[in-house]
Amino acid sequence: MLAIALKRKSNFTEGLIQKRLSPLRSFPWVLFRRLVGGQLIVVLVILVAAGFSARVVFRDWFVQQASYQVAQTLLSLQHNLDTKENLSLWCSTYSGSALTFSLLRPSGDVVCSTMSLGTNPSTDVSRTINRGGFASTLAKDEAGMPVLLGSLSVPKKQLVIRAAMPMPQLREALTFFDRSFAGTLGFLGLIFAIFSAWLSRRLVFPLGRLIVKARAVFQKEGLGSPSGLNEENSDEWLDLEDALEKIQKDLKQKTDTIAIEREELATLMSAISDAILAVDLNGNPLFFNSRFALLFKERDLHEKLPRLGEMFRSPEILNAFHSALTEGRQVDTGVKIYLEQAGNQRDFILSVAPLRKESAQIYGAVGIFHDVTELKRAEQIRIDFVANVSHELRTPLTSIKGYTETLAADLKTGSIENLDSALQVISRNVQRLMALIGDLLDLSSLESGSEVSKGPIDTEELTSRAVHHLEARYRSKGQVIETSYSAKSVIGESQRIEQVLINLLENAIKYVQNDGKIRISWETSDKWILLRVSDNGPGIPHEHQPRLFERFYRIDKARSREMGGTGLGLAIVKHIVQAHGGSVYVMSEPGKGTEFICQFPA
Repeated sequence: MLAIALKRKSNFTEGLIQKRLSPLRSFPWVLFRRLVGGQLIVVLVILVAAGFSARVVFRDWFVQQASYQVAQTLLSLQHNLDTKENLSLWCSTYSGSALTFSLLRPSGDVVCSTMSLGTNPSTDVSRTINRGGFASTLAKDEAGMPVLLGSLSVPKKQLVIRAAMPMPQLREALTFFDRSFAGTLGFLGLIFAIFSAWLSRRLVFPLGRLIVKARAVFQKEGLGSPSGLNEENSDEWLDLEDALEKIQKDLKQKTDTIAIEREELATLMSAISDAILAVDLNGNPLFFNSRFALLFKERDLHEKLPRLGEMFRSPEILNAFHSALTEGRQVDTGVKIYLEQAGNQRDFILSVAPLRKESAQIYGAVGIFHDVTELKRAEQIRIDFVANVSHELRTPLTSIKGYTETLAADLKTGSIENLDSALQVISRNVQRLMALIGDLLDLSSLESGSEVSKGPIDTEELTSRAVHHLEARYRSKGQVIETSYSAKSVIGESQRIEQVLINLLENAIKYVQNDGKIRISWETSDKWILLRVSDNGPGIPHEHQPRLFERFYRIDKARSREMGGTGLGLAIVKHIVQAHGGSVYVMSEPGKGTEFICQFPA
């Protein structure tokens, strides 16, 4: 137990030390030393240069002041040369501790001298004459002390007065200046070193954090470490540049991947047949797909949408989005929406689900509008179909059942008076049932997508067979059928196209008045072969025309059943024409006749 406790304590201490040392290890010492050292060198060079310049200026100023004093002294003493006849005594008369003098001829010969400096007299004389009367220079005596030498030319006496002025104050002043400057330089250097270290740390410490973060990013992403990032003597700037380059490459790859995924998502959303709309908590649209734009907006796809409450007024839609946004649950509801562009009302199933962040906070909701108009229409057609088939079957079966029971009762009593009429009614209803079942089987075969065997068909021969098949019917009503053949042939299945023509002729014969006229024409048009069946009958009201090709649809149901037919003829016509790759439509005006037009591919 003691060993375990000591091991845990050791691990804790080691972890604490590593935690304390981690900022030091991440600190960019190389750059820090370069910055501090470079700044110190620059500042020290500037301070030394400034001090040297100040020393030279101070010395020149000091010498200039001393030269002025020597010049004034020599100017005052030159007048005494007129009163002194013995010039050899002049130097000793006026020399002292502060100044010593010499008299020289212009040629350089010494008249008298109390000076001990070993300077060249001729050089001093020529310099004095060339400078216009007075010249000065700084020299050193035998002890190394600075001495100011001044020379004054006296042209009237043909003499040059030289004076030597010891300057121990200059040496003391320069020594004091040097010591003061050295102290000041050291103090300023220390202050600036501290400031430079503080400033450099402020500058480079973020760089250290960036390098640590870059290393963490590389380790997290599994990209390894950039070259030199872990070397102790590496250049931090190169490390950071290398890290940023690799991060930039990785970011570019991820950006390209995100762009591809976004494009794929946009393509996928555009391909979805359902309309999609996402909104934020305030009802402002976040995104929508092209199907939504096509159904619910008239503006450009990239134009900003209005708020949800401005787009829809339906309480079901607004309540569904509100519940998803506030309660965080998915809501499914059925809604009816009037589409201005389509000009009709359509049925939708709206499914709204909340959008959540990683923290599970709701930031919006997405709604999917699934158009079920066609499904409901198909369901209604199925319901109507079942009801119509049941009704169509019930009527003849009821008649057959009634007459069968009547016959059975008559046979029991031995009465056969109504036998023939009852059998005729039964036979007629059986034929009606067989026609209905045959049409239903034809319609089922066509709707199942069974292929038709296509080939060239002679339109005149096909029309002749169909007209001959119905000759007895139209002649009994005194009707006339006219034909024309601009198109000599059509591609298709002969039996099916003949069935189309027979069904259209049966409708025309049935509804056109006696002595009416029916016209059949085959025409060519661009990419189509047109079959036109027109009559001069009563016409069809406009409200019934869109539903003529529905199964069991009748304009006047009572009259239609009296005139025979199953109510499936036009539906079969439509499916046969569509199976051939064409289409059929009707043109009619009440009181002006009707024309059915079938288009077959040329």
